[in-house]
Amino acid sequence: MRNILRKSRRAIVKIKNSAMTRGIKNSNQRCHLIAGCLAGVFTKIFGVEVNCFETNCAAKGDPYCRFVVREVKVNGNL
Repeated sequence: MRNILRKSRRAIVKIKNSAMTRGIKNSNQRCHLIAGCLAGVFTKIFGVEVNCFETNCAAKGDPYCRFVVREVKVNGNL
């Protein structure tokens, strides 16, 4: 994990050689399960609800899967 910012309630997580993408080449992002798990983990760590979305995916040909975690604001926006 990289760049965990507790005060701003943000995190960037990079995963290489993910079991979700190993051997798969596809134009679609494949790591919805990992994003959901990371959202749950960081909701617990930060003590507030967060969203997690994938910005890079090895299945699309990127060198790793990259996830951005951010606090959910009161109006539902990131």
